[in-house]
Amino acid sequence: MLTDDQLLRALRDRFGHPSFRPGQLEVLRAVLEGRPTLAIMPTGAGKSLCYQLPSLALDGVTLVVSPLVALMKDQVDALSHRGIPAAYVNSLQSEEERQRVEAELARGRLKLVFVAPERFRSASFRESLSRTALALTAIDEAHCVSEWGHSFRPDYARLGEALDALQSPRRLALTATASPDVRADILRVLRFRNALVAVAGFDRPNIHLDVHSLSTEPEKRDSLLAAVRAHHPAIAYSATRRQALQLAKFLAQHGVAAAPYHGGLDPQERSRVQEAFARDRLEVVAATNAFGLGIDKPNVRLVVHTEVPRSLEAYYQELGRAGRDGLPAVAALFFAAKDLFLQRALMRQASPRPQVVLELWRALVSSGRPLTREELGRLVHPRGREILASLAYLEGIGAVERRGRPAAVRLEVSTEVDPEGESAAAAVVRLLGGRRGLVLESRLMASLGCPTPQALYAELVRLRARRQLGWREVRSQSAYRPRDGGALSEEHLRALRIRLSRDHSRFEQMIELARGQECRRRALLRALGEPHDSTSCGACDVCAGHRIEPVRSQLSLARASARPAATRVDDARQLLLTSRDLERVTPADGPATSKDATAPSGAKEKSWQVQ
Repeated sequence: MLTDDQLLRALRDRFGHPSFRPGQLEVLRAVLEGRPTLAIMPTGAGKSLCYQLPSLALDGVTLVVSPLVALMKDQVDALSHRGIPAAYVNSLQSEEERQRVEAELARGRLKLVFVAPERFRSASFRESLSRTALALTAIDEAHCVSEWGHSFRPDYARLGEALDALQSPRRLALTATASPDVRADILRVLRFRNALVAVAGFDRPNIHLDVHSLSTEPEKRDSLLAAVRAHHPAIAYSATRRQALQLAKFLAQHGVAAAPYHGGLDPQERSRVQEAFARDRLEVVAATNAFGLGIDKPNVRLVVHTEVPRSLEAYYQELGRAGRDGLPAVAALFFAAKDLFLQRALMRQASPRPQVVLELWRALVSSGRPLTREELGRLVHPRGREILASLAYLEGIGAVERRGRPAAVRLEVSTEVDPEGESAAAAVVRLLGGRRGLVLESRLMASLGCPTPQALYAELVRLRARRQLGWREVRSQSAYRPRDGGALSEEHLRALRIRLSRDHSRFEQMIELARGQECRRRALLRALGEPHDSTSCGACDVCAGHRIEPVRSQLSLARASARPAATRVDDARQLLLTSRDLERVTPADGPATSKDATAPSGAKEKSWQVQ
C-alpha cells in the first residue's frame, strides 16, 4: 500500500494539485486497504479523485458506475489528456464502438471504464467483465440508490447484486449529500459490510441562503427577473417542464439570455444548452431537476428554486451548484403555500402506492405473457406515472424484467377492399380480423410474403398510394413479465410503505425549513446529520437579512376590491388547482437517462432553443 507521501507525490505529479482537500486522504487510505467506503463530500470537494488516483496505484481496471453520459465523456476526456487510459460504454455509442471498448477492457488495456448502471443488463458486457481483473468498483452519485432507486433508475437498486457477482475486491460509493437514513439505504442496497462512512462536511459558508414568501406567479417571475439581472450566471429550478419553459420564455422576452432544460428535450438540444451555459453564452438556465448532475461550472452566482423541493437532500444537492469557485453566491427559495398542492400531487405520481404495485404484479402474473405499459394501463387503475413508478419498483426488487417488444404497424384498410379477395389488402383484413388494428412487423411480413422489412414497407407504400390502406409504424415498446424466481413479498410492500412515509417526512422537513425562523444553515445541516452550533451563521436571511429582494405584487387592495363580484370569483377559480389540473401536470425529471413524462409540444420547445 502506498504511503501518504507517495499519494501526495502522485497527486502533484499526475493531477497537478498541491495538497489533498478535507476528507480525501482518509477515503484513499480506506480504498487502498480494501475496506468498503461511502464518501460524502460537498460538490466541488474532489470526489472523483478518490477513484482516479487509486486506479493508478492498483493493478487492474477501475470500473466507475455513473448516471450521466455527459459526465462520463468529460471525465474520460480529462483523463486521456493526462495520459491515463480511460473509456466509457453507453447507449449513444455505435455497436462497433461498444465492442471495441469491451475488447480493450477484456485485454486489460484500460485503467478506468465508465458505465451507466443499466449496462449490467448486457450479457456481452458482463462477459467482458468476467475476463477482466477488476481493482476497484466506484458508484458515483450513490444517493440515486435512495432518491431514484425505486422511482426512476431501478438498476441502481440492483447494483449490490451486480457487485457481488463481479467479486470486486474494493468498493467505493460517492455522493455530495446523504442524510443518515439515505446513508443507511446506500450501505444496505450496495451490500457494504464493515464500511467506512467518511463525511467531509456539508457546510458551504460562501452560499447565502434566502427564503422568500411569495404568493403569486407574477411575483415569482418578477422577483426572478430582478434577481438574475443582479446575480448571474444563474440556474432557476422548477417542479415541472411546463413551468421551466414558461420561465425561460419570460426571461428571454425581458432581455435575459435564457434557455429551458428538461428531460423531454432531445440529447443534442440538452448538450447545446449545457455547453452554452458552461461557456457563459447563457445567463440563466430554467430547468427541472434533470439539470445538475455533472454540471461542473464554478462561477454560478445564483440558484433559485421557484417551488419548494421535495426533500432537504434535493434542495442541498441543487443549491450546491452555486459558488463552486468559493466566491459569494446566493441560493434563493420562493415559497408559496399553494405550491404544496402541486408537489404533493407530483409525489403521488412518482411514488407508487403498495396496493397499485400489488395490483400490477397480479396482472402480470395472471396474464401469461409480457405486457406493455399501455396494456397494463387498461387493466389497472390508476393510470399514468404511478404505473411507471410501480413497474420501476418491481423491476428494482427483481420481481419483473423488461424486454423490447418487436416493432409493429397500425393499419386501417379501406372499406372498398373485398376481404374475400386475393389482394394484399384483403390478406391484411383477414390477418387483422377486421379493418383496423395493430400487428407485429414479423406477422405482417409473413402474411404478405415479404422477405425483409424493406420489402414490407415498399409494399405498404404501394398499397397506400392506391388508397387501399393507411398505416403508421409503431416503435418497439418495452414489455414487462415476471422474472424467473422473482416475487413480490409482504416484506417488499412493508418496505414500500416505510419509504412512502419517509418521503412525506422529508417533504415536511423541507416545509418546516421554509416556514421556520431558525437559522437556515443550522436547520439544514442538522437535518443532514451535521450539527452546526453557531447561533448565527451570518449567511442566511434569518441571521443577516436578504441578499436579493423580492418584487411584491403591484395590484393594490383598493383596485382589487373595486372589481365586480363575478370577476373576483372567476379570478379565484383560476388560482385553484382542481383534480383535473393535477392529472395534467407534467412531473419533473429523473437522471440520466430516460424515464420522463411526455414533454410539451415540440413547437413550444423549439421556440426557445439555443442557436
